[in-house]
Formats: sequence, C-alpha cells, structure tokens
Amino acid sequence: MSFPAPFATTGITEYQKNADLAIYLLNYLEQTCDPYDHIWPGDQLIRTVQYTCHSLEALDLLNFKGVTDHLAGPAIDWLLDPPLARDLPPEDRRALRIYPSRFKTLAQLGRFDPDRLAADFADISQLLDLSTGWIRNAPYALNPPLITMIWVDTLFHLERLGLLDPTWLAQRERALQAIATAFEGWVNQAAFALAFTSASAPASLSDRLGLSRPGEIVNSGDASYAFALLIQSGKFAADAPVIAQARQLLTTAIRGRRLGEIRHTDLLYCGIQLRTYFPAETDTREVVEAFVEELRERYQNNECQREAISFHALVLRLLAAHHGERLREAILEKLWLQTRELAEAEQRLAQEQIEAAFIDLVRRSIHIHLSPAQPITGTASRGEVYRLRFSLTTEATDDRGAPFSLPRDSLRLIVKKGPPEVLVRASKRYRELPEPLQQLFARHTLDEDRREAAPGYLVMQDLADMQPLSEILDQLDRPTLRREEHEKIATAAAAVADVMATLHAYDRRATVVGHQFNVIYLTPLVNCLNRLCQPLAFPELKQWVEGTLEANGWTYKKFDWYLRRLSQFEPRLRPAGLGYLHGDCHSRNLMLNRSLTQAKFVDIETLSKAEDYVIDYGLLIEDIAVYQSLRPFREHGQLALERVQTSRPGNESSTLENWIAYPAFPERSEVALTFQRELLRRLEQYAEGIGDATWKERLWVAIARGLFLLSDRQLTSHTIEPKRRRDGLKLVQVAYAEATRLLHELIDCLEQKGKTPLPELPFPGAHRPPPRAPESQVSGLIGSLLEAFKTEFGDIADYQHAPGAPYLIDYFTRPDHRLFARLHTKNVAPTLYLACRPDQLDDPHNLAKAPGQGDLGARIPLTPATAIPDVLALVRQAYQIVVRLAAPTKQ
Repeated sequence: MSFPAPFATTGITEYQKNADLAIYLLNYLEQTCDPYDHIWPGDQLIRTVQYTCHSLEALDLLNFKGVTDHLAGPAIDWLLDPPLARDLPPEDRRALRIYPSRFKTLAQLGRFDPDRLAADFADISQLLDLSTGWIRNAPYALNPPLITMIWVDTLFHLERLGLLDPTWLAQRERALQAIATAFEGWVNQAAFALAFTSASAPASLSDRLGLSRPGEIVNSGDASYAFALLIQSGKFAADAPVIAQARQLLTTAIRGRRLGEIRHTDLLYCGIQLRTYFPAETDTREVVEAFVEELRERYQNNECQREAISFHALVLRLLAAHHGERLREAILEKLWLQTRELAEAEQRLAQEQIEAAFIDLVRRSIHIHLSPAQPITGTASRGEVYRLRFSLTTEATDDRGAPFSLPRDSLRLIVKKGPPEVLVRASKRYRELPEPLQQLFARHTLDEDRREAAPGYLVMQDLADMQPLSEILDQLDRPTLRREEHEKIATAAAAVADVMATLHAYDRRATVVGHQFNVIYLTPLVNCLNRLCQPLAFPELKQWVEGTLEANGWTYKKFDWYLRRLSQFEPRLRPAGLGYLHGDCHSRNLMLNRSLTQAKFVDIETLSKAEDYVIDYGLLIEDIAVYQSLRPFREHGQLALERVQTSRPGNESSTLENWIAYPAFPERSEVALTFQRELLRRLEQYAEGIGDATWKERLWVAIARGLFLLSDRQLTSHTIEPKRRRDGLKLVQVAYAEATRLLHELIDCLEQKGKTPLPELPFPGAHRPPPRAPESQVSGLIGSLLEAFKTEFGDIADYQHAPGAPYLIDYFTRPDHRLFARLHTKNVAPTLYLACRPDQLDDPHNLAKAPGQGDLGARIPLTPATAIPDVLALVRQAYQIVVRLAAPTKQ
C-alpha cells in the first residue's frame, strides 16, 4: 500500500522533525496492517512473517503500550499459530513454522509460548552443526551466520524470560564462538579492504569485501548484528580493541554511503546497533544524525515510499535508537497536541452547529415583506441588477417585551442575478483589476459558499444609494427644461465623462499596428450586416444594402460604397492610441449618486484592452438618443414604430421599397439633446488633452457601429412572433438608415476636407432638408410639364395629390380610374414614373430608365434640358398601354 501523501514536517529541532517522521511511519504501519488477518502482508507467506516481525519489533521499541495494542495483539496471536500454515504443503509449512524471526520476535515481546512453540524451536535447534557452530540446511534462503545469530538472539531473550532450556547453553556457546571468529574475520578483511581502496572511490564497504563464503560475515548489516550479540554475551567488552575497530568500520560504512545505497537495510542495522551500544559517542551520534536527516529528506521528496514494509519499520527502530526516550516523549507531545487540536476543532464544530441551528431559528422568526423587485439594468446573457425594497417583522421582542418591526420598504438591497459561472468570472475579473480601476466599478464580491446555486446572486450594496443614468434622464425629461434641469444634466454628464476618462486614460498606449480603424470599426459593421441579412434573420434588408436607399428625402448609395470610401481614409481615421474600453457603456450600465457627482460602471464582463475609447461614447450617445426613444417601457418621448413608414404613400403594393421615413431622433426630448451637448463638450476637452484631432470623425463611425450592434441584438430569439418580427424589422431598418446617414455625413466632411463640417450633434432632433436643384429651374420645369399635361390629357385623365404627400401628383385614366403616371416633384431631380416597362415604349432618346425597387414602372429623370414633347410622347404610350390592359376587364 502506498503512502497517502508525501511526508512533511512542522518541527523546528531535529528531534521534533524526527518525531513527525516517526508519527508518519506509525500511521503507515496502521494503514498497511491487513484489517482482517491483522498482519503486514508480503508477496509470499515467509515475507509476511518477516514484515510482521519487523513491524512488531518497531512498535515494541517505541513502547506505546495501550496505544498500539490493537495492532500488536492480533499480530502476535497470528505468529503463535499462523492460520494459513495449516493449508500449506508439509515442507512449506515447516519452513514457515521454523522461520527464526518468528521465535526471536515473540521472545523479545515476552510472548514466547513453550506449549505452542517448543516443538518448532527444537526443530530449528537441531539444525545446529556443532563442528562449525552454524545452523545449516534450513528450508529458506538465509545465510547460515544470519540464521544462527537470530537463533542466538532468541536464546538471550528466552534466558531473560526464564524459559531457557539448560541443554541449549552448550549449543549457544558453540554458536557464539563461530560468530566471534567470523566477526573478527570480517573486521580484519574490512580494515584491509579499506586501507587499500582509494578514498575517492565511491564503493561501499560491502563491495570492497567481495562475495560471501560459507561461515563468513561479509556485509555491514550482519556484522552489526554480530557486534551487538558479542557485546551482549560478554565475549567482547565494549572497549575491546576489536569492538572499537568495528565501531569505526561501521561508522565509516554509514559515512561513506552512496546516494543509491541509502535504501539498503544494512546501513539501518549499523545505525541501530551503534546508537544502542554507543549512545555517548559524539562521532557516532553525528554520523547517524546526518544519515537520519538524509532519510527524512528522501521521505519529503517521495523517494522512500516504494520501499518494503520492513524498511520503514527499520527506519522507525533507528529513530527510536537514535533519540531514545526523548523520541517517545516528543511523539506523545505531538499526539497530545493533535488530540487537543482535534478536540478544539470538534468543540468549534459543535458550537458552529448549534449557532447555525439558532441562526436558522431566528431567521424563521423573521418575516420579510418584499415589494416587487425593481429592475435597474442588465441583459439576459450577462445578468440582471435589481433593487429590492422590503421591511421586517419578527416574533422577537426587545428588553421591554415590545415587538420589533420596520416600516414598509425601509430597507434596500441591490443584487445581481445571473448564471453562476458568469458571476464567478465577473468577481474574479474585479479582483484582478488594478486598484485605480476597481473604484470605477460596482464592487463584485461573490459569496463563495453560494456560487454554485442556480441562478447565482451577487450583492452590490455600494449601488444602494445610486440610480441608473437612464432613470435620472427620464426624471429630468420634460418639453421645456428649466435652468435647474440644465444644471443637473450638465453635472451628470460631467460625472459620466470623468469615470469614462479615468478608465480610458489608464495604461493608454500608442498604436503600433496599421489598419486598426478597419479592425475596430469596419469589420464589426460587415459582420453585423452579414448576420442581419441571413434568411432566418431580416433578409429584407439585403436589397437595401445592395442598392440605393431613400430615407427622409435623402438618397443614399449602397453600403459597399461607404465602406470603400472609409477604407481609403483609414490613415486619417486611425486612432493614435489604444487603451481600456468598457464595451457596453449604455445608460443602464452607469449608476450615479444622489448628487449626480459620482458615477460607477455596473457590469465588468465586457471590459477589454487595446480599443478606441471613442466607442464607449458612441454607444452611450446612440443609447440615449435612439434606444431610449424605441424601448417600449419608456413613459414619454417614445417613437412608436407605427410611425415608421417603409413604403411611399399611395403605394399599397406588398413589394418592399428602398424607401423609409420616420421622425428624427431624439424626438421631443430636450434632455437627450442637452446631454449630448454636455457629453460632447467633455469628450472634446479629453480629446484635446491627448492630442486626438479626429475624435469627432471616429465618433460618427462609432455611433453607426453601435446602431448595427443594436440591430444585431434583435437576433437573440430563435423564434419571433409575427408582430414582434414586424417591429423588429422596423427597428433594424431605422437603425440601418440612421447609420447610413451618419456615414454619408462623414464622407461628405472627409471628401470636402472639412469645408462641409460634421453637424454639431449626431442626433439633432430634426432631419436636415435634402439638397434641391435651383428653385428657378425646378419651378420652371414642373410648371411647363403641368401645363402640357393639362393640355394633352385634360379631357381623358384625372389627377390628384397623393394623401399625405403633396409633392406626389398621380394621373388616372377616365372613367375607370387606373394609375398610368406619377410625377414626383420633391426629388433632388424631379422624376416621372410610368405604369409600364421601358421595353414597352418607343423611346428614341432613351429617356425611360429601369424602375427602382418599389417604383411604379419606367422612371424618367427630369432635368432642365429634358424636352417636354419627348416626355409627352412616352406618357401617351403609357396611357394607351394601361387602357389596353383594362379593356378585357370591361368585357
């Protein structure tokens, strides 16, 4: 089983750190103990016995009686009578039952039961060869010297317990003589090998001694075991020369360890025996301490965790031998502190639980009287902000026993509702903003405990005493503004301009890449138009985009022409610097305090860098002048979409015309006009401060961009009701016409190099009169034509002005009243329309042109050079065509 996590220590001193490691290893032994058999399993049954013995000896050495009994007791019972041994073949069963560590561990723990173990121990004892002093022919792969040393060690423990059979004394003595001889041989060979090996060679002491031979000790681990037994038996005194020499050799073995050799158990045995029998020697202590420190680092680096269970048990024994009783005290202190911390944590948890129960009880005693939530601002995709007004009553009483309640709507709470993931992103973005920019936005501090609820809610209480700009302008709007309203509008515009300027000026950098104007402005325009003209969107707009458009008496070119001309002026219109942009700067996204002197942005999701600041101004102006006039919940100043006309009066055909007429923006809204002026004045001051000479030209494009984005937002619904679709189409057509108007004004200004300046306001509240031919020429031509019509058709035709359009004169056949000609007197150039196609006419002078979308028929532009007789000849033909078409109907 692997460790649950890499080792980490909080200790300061060495023994505190080692106490942490000891607790870590104790926890590992706890987790690796089999929960059913209560042993430490290995890949073979013999290995299981070995791991169990190592673990029990480590637990015994720490002497935590009562703490580790739940591990040690069942494992001892298993060693006394291994249950699985009953099902093994006889030879395997014998190997398991006479495994030497089984006897030594049980004797060391004082649990050697002669009734159950005497026969097995006698079986291994009989394998002692008195001629050599070694136990031979054991049924497992262990060196005879190691088996013999474990057997001798068992006899010492049995002697301590009073269980030693006197007949074994002579055998033990013979075995100790063999161990002493082999030990002296190891010391001589090791000293010789050490003397004739280069000090720089990183070979271990075991490598220097070569391969094992029968009856010889060749590794430092077995040598340290012999070292301990010989001192314990009295064969050698602790200060005997051979023991002193051995101590230096074992110390050298640990000191000269190689990096990869630190995992070998031989060195752990060396350290255990040296610290057990020479606890006061400084050099021994320092060497072992460095060894333990390196072990601890390897545990921290997760380099020892794959070792066998026996390795970790030996590390635990080494720690106990190195620190003695002090380690036990440190572990107990650590465990006590952990227990106390756990108890304190449980106490805190219990207190929190009871407090939570009482808080819930108090909440249930409070009754909330909530008025209808007031929407402040928001969009379906990014969240909605509400102002909640409520009052409280409670079953609780004050010290005098009087009930407590608050007046109706006396409390306010500002909350933002939206998808949890959107609110989490907004809160994270707010925290990442530089401090100067955080102050420009409503505080986004999401309650982490509730962020997974759906929908999510975010308290924005710093907006509690603020109002959206849209509400403020609605409250100030009236047909005639007083001086007081003018001052409030100017104050509000100044606050809005200040917060925008602070945002735009932060980390503003010079433009280093060309064509920024195309990327920032023209690409979004093209993308919006492509979406709007799709078959499932508003395909009716396509013919406007691809053809000319007549809007409010002005004739505009197809949209590609404006895009090409703007691209040609790109070097002039390119912004000199880029910086932060709010990106959704409309009047519901700006909140102002009661004095109108401070403004904050509500949403933060659309904030971006490397943009042209003018876009924010364009969007805000479009919102106040256009959107506020179109939104259905506006109480006054609303432009009813029924007043938007998309076909000329008198044309009842369902065919869409490239023609539109609507009232000017903003309609009857002095507050929108005043706010535009004040905001533009502030914008001009900011632009002059940063040396931006083309801000106004880019503003016209920015507003057009905002109008297209307004149109694009009509596509959020997958299915649109017929009435909503009709209104949506009108809104899109109005937005397209206004955007085209702005671009047309801008191109005039750019082509005339400023001789035709841009208007004072983007939305002046009145349509500019369209350009006309000189009055003398127009009146003379129209007068002559009207006189010629009277003379030619006075007896066979009727005429009348179109309803609501006195500049249109319609001519009808008599008596069946069929329209055969229409005279348009108000165009830039007067135009005559005939109720037939150009190819039906005999027209030698090519006066008749192809009809435009929605025209009556053939179109004849009238100029002062037009010959009236030639026109009359074409009108006669149109009259005859209409009469012939009507003849079958009479029959």
